Amino acid sequence: SRSGGASAEEVEAAGPPVLLNLSDDPALAGCLAHPLGRRQLTTVGSLPECDVVVSGLGVPGRLCQIEVTAPGTAFISYAPGVTTRGAVRVNTAALEEGERRQLFN
Repeated sequence: SRSGGASAEEVEAAGPPVLLNLSDDPALAGCLAHPLGRRQLTTVGSLPECDVVVSGLGVPGRLCQIEVTAPGTAFISYAPGVTTRGAVRVNTAALEEGERRQLFN
């Protein structure tokens, strides 16, 4: 459960965390997936050296980072120095500047 955390069996059954795209178009929602695997830190931005490259108007070179701290436990935050507000959303809720939000399956 989200409030009490997942059991070890639930974490193992869920597999590694995956990033999925959001879209208003049901045909496009969830069609892009990027597995995070067991990587400790995944960077997201428009620079080619980012682990997940996102292109588009206004996407900073380094937008955010996702830290996997243990199997089934991951956190997202803006990359250091990013001042773009509302550019990162988790399940449609905007990530606030300076916030480190836990991600759930």
